[in-house]
Amino acid sequence: MSDRLAELRRQRALVQSHLTWLDAEIARESGAAPAGAAPAAATHPPALPALTPASSFEDPPPMTPVADTILQEYRVPETALKSDVRKGCFLYFLAALAAVAVGVVLLYLLIPGRR
Repeated sequence: MSDRLAELRRQRALVQSHLTWLDAEIARESGAAPAGAAPAAATHPPALPALTPASSFEDPPPMTPVADTILQEYRVPETALKSDVRKGCFLYFLAALAAVAVGVVLLYLLIPGRR
């Protein structure tokens, strides 16, 4: 038997055992007996730990007034931020244009036989 076939069969067995466990858990939660499955105590739990319900997580602690005042001190209005970004884009564009112009002038001056 090839290694691939053995691996595929092992994966199928894992999926089947997981589905059996899921059926048993669904039956246990719904209060019905699992149809054709082993009792819930005899089944194996999944290899991964159960997830913690989202309701058990605590809310983050409220911000202290000191932190709030520091944040307010350094907060920038959204319109100022947009105009700063726009100015920065124009500056980068002008710098790139100047670099291209300097490159063209240098090529013109350095290539012999053009004068």
